[in-house]
This record gives sequence, structure tokens and C-alpha cells, in this order.
Amino acid sequence: RGGGRYGQAVHTQRWHLNHWSDGEEELYDLVNDPEENHNLAGQPEHAAVQAEIRGKLAGLMCRASRKVRRPRSRLRSRSRS
Repeated sequence: RGGGRYGQAVHTQRWHLNHWSDGEEELYDLVNDPEENHNLAGQPEHAAVQAEIRGKLAGLMCRASRKVRRPRSRLRSRSRS
């Protein structure tokens, strides 16, 4: 996808959720639609599962951000005696 848009995705055994940086989402039922042809995002009958998987994505992103470590500076001050 062009225009600087990026996405994050979560897969479960049954579902695949794409969350795009512009707020758009795609939800696919991998059991009934393994080729991901029918986007179910936004359909009232799938709102609960969409919210649940979105929560999983938020949790994964939170854990990932805590694991990011800033590189230590290679320059260290040395005391001269």
C-alpha cells in the first residue's frame, strides 16, 4: 500500500486482523475464507471478535515497546589520575 501507510497484523487459528495506520481495519475468517477475499471488519455480527483481536494487538505492541532497548553510548568518560 502506498502513501506511507503501514499496518500491523494479528493471526489466530481462525482470524486475521490487519490494522492500518490510517485507522482502517480488515478482518478475515481463515476457516470460512482462507484466501481472505471477504473483509468482515465493521460488520456488527463480528464486532466482538474484532474488538477482542484488536485488544490482543494492543497488548502485543505494548509488550514489544517495553522490549526495545536504547543502545548504550560507546563513549564513556574516563577519569585520569
